[in-house]
Amino acid sequence: MRAATGTKIVDGDSYPTGGDVITAIDGQKITTSEGLQRAIDAKQPGDMISLAFWRSGDSHTIQVKLGTRPS
Repeated sequence: MRAATGTKIVDGDSYPTGGDVITAIDGQKITTSEGLQRAIDAKQPGDMISLAFWRSGDSHTIQVKLGTRPS
């Protein structure tokens, strides 16, 4: 996964730009950061998930093994 490389200000709010955009987890459409967090929270460390994302105008899907979140 590639992180954002820039930001854009829209109506006073800052949005990341230039990185990968996650579109689905295990076939479940992701449209917000809250939806992404809920989908990940429903899983356990060590689970394998299918992660769909856009990069430079192309759709990709990878398998990812979830780790533990640092404290």
